[in-house]
Amino acid sequence: MALNLSEAQRGDTVSGNSGCLKYGAIIAAIFVGIISLIFITIAIFAIAAGDDGESYEGGDVDVTQEDGGTGINGSSDGGDKKAKSNKKGVLSVGETYTTGDGLKITVTDTKAKTGAFDEKLNCAVVNYVNTSSDEEFDFNGYWDWKTQGPSGAILDPEYDDKMLDSGQLAPGGRVSGQICSKKGKSGSYKFIYEPSLSFDDEKATWEAKF
Repeated sequence: MALNLSEAQRGDTVSGNSGCLKYGAIIAAIFVGIISLIFITIAIFAIAAGDDGESYEGGDVDVTQEDGGTGINGSSDGGDKKAKSNKKGVLSVGETYTTGDGLKITVTDTKAKTGAFDEKLNCAVVNYVNTSSDEEFDFNGYWDWKTQGPSGAILDPEYDDKMLDSGQLAPGGRVSGQICSKKGKSGSYKFIYEPSLSFDDEKATWEAKF
């Protein structure tokens, strides 16, 4: 009788140990699954971050030196000196900014002049060329431009009878005009292309001494 009880007790003990092992294995499997899920999540975020490492903002600055004539109608597409510049860098007279859609904008010349109302102006002559084969571009000498004098004040352009007009430029077309700032003290003047009525992130700045 004692032997039978002892065997029964041993059976219960073995059964209890098996149950503990079973639950332990389940807990271990759950733990391993959680750790694996964490590592997979980290890997996914790392890959996504790697893909977003390089971003593109608007168009490149196509710094093309214009070797041709200057003036309202004296622009030239000549010149083979091309280099990629920082999009937000300051350009010099004769250099070209190309938007992401293929509109080339060049400040071909600068001049000090007397305006339509006898005011003293510092002006930049700008030339647009639409290199797209199937897209029209809006242009506006007032809304697309700002000026900045030596004082640092950023202002709307001054009206002038040769001011760049407003309209649309057909594929292959070109248009020229002037962007003028009120003449102040001598120094560096900036002419800033930044269309205010556009969803594109386009900006270019030309600097000239007056």
